[in-house]
Amino acid sequence: MPAASLRVISPDVGGGFGMRLFLYPEHVLVLFAAHRLGRPVKWVGERSESFLTDAHGRDHHSRAALALADDGRFLALKVETIANIGAAVSAYAAFVPTWSGAGIQSGVYDILAVLVHVRGALTNTAPVDAYRGAGRPETACLLERLVDKAARETGLGPVAIRRRNFIPPSAMPYRTAGGRVYDSGEFNTILTKALNRAEWADFPARRAAAAARGRWRGIGLAYYIEICAGGTAETATVEVNGAGQCTIRIGTQSTGQGHETAFAQMTSAALGVPVASVSVLQGDTDAVVSGGGTSASRTLAVGGGGPPLNRPWPKSLPPAAWRRRKNGRA
Repeated sequence: MPAASLRVISPDVGGGFGMRLFLYPEHVLVLFAAHRLGRPVKWVGERSESFLTDAHGRDHHSRAALALADDGRFLALKVETIANIGAAVSAYAAFVPTWSGAGIQSGVYDILAVLVHVRGALTNTAPVDAYRGAGRPETACLLERLVDKAARETGLGPVAIRRRNFIPPSAMPYRTAGGRVYDSGEFNTILTKALNRAEWADFPARRAAAAARGRWRGIGLAYYIEICAGGTAETATVEVNGAGQCTIRIGTQSTGQGHETAFAQMTSAALGVPVASVSVLQGDTDAVVSGGGTSASRTLAVGGGGPPLNRPWPKSLPPAAWRRRKNGRA
C-alpha cells in the first residue's frame, strides 16, 4: 500500500510517558484485518491489559563500587548491570540501559575513570522499552546511593561530599568518561539554591520538634542530570489568513502534556494575536507531513525552538492573502 493511500489520525490518547510511542502487534493486526475484510475493524485495549502487556519501564540488577581518595574526592566508578529486556527485543531495549543510562553514569561529578558493563537478558516478562526516564532515573538512583554511602563512611556528609566532587564551571565544556559533553553547568550554585529553598540548615530543629510529637521525620538529597531533547529534526509551520486566524502544524504529538496550549501561547506572543485565534494541528498525516513525535522531553526544546514560534513577526501582514512561514521562511 503506498503511503499516500494511508491516513493516520492520533487523537488525544492521555498520559503515556513513553508507553504509547511504540508500534504494538495489535496495531498491525487491526490494519491487516481491515484490509483483508474490506470493512472497518475496531480494537479496544483494556486498562488491565495495558498494564500487563504494554512496554514496561526497567528491571535492573546492579552491583556498583565507588573509589575515593583520602580527601573524599572520587577517583573511579564501576557498575555491572544485568538488564531484563523482556521476552522480545523492543525498539529501545538496548539503548535504555546503555547509551541513555550508562552514558551519564558519572552524573554531575568529576570522575575520570568509569567502567560500566551492561548485559541484556531475555526473560518471560513483558518487553522493556523507553518509559518514564528511559535509563536515566535508575542511573541517577544508583550513583546517588553510592554518594550517600560514601558521605556516611567518610563523615563528610551529603552536602560537603557533593560540593567537593562537582564538575566546576571552569571545566566547561566538559567531556565525561562516557564521552558526553556538558556545555555548561553550575552545579554548586544550583545545590545552594535548593538547600536554601528546602531550609536544609533548619532541618534538625524540625526533626526534633517532630520527635517530640512522636513522629519520624527524614530528609534526603540527590542530584540529577539527564540527556533530553533528542530524536530527529522537527518541523513547525504557521499559517495566517487575512482575518488574523492562525494555524500551527507541528510534528510533535501531545499525550496529555497540553502542547495545544503551549504552542498557541508561543504563537500568540510571536505574532501579537489573541491565543483564541490560534489553532494547533497535530497527529494527522494529512495535515502534518513529517514529525519526530514527543519523547525525551524534546517537544518544546526542539519543536518549540523553531523560528516560526520563537521569533517576532512583522507587525502587519497583507490583509487579502495568506502568508505562510515555514522554518523561518515566509
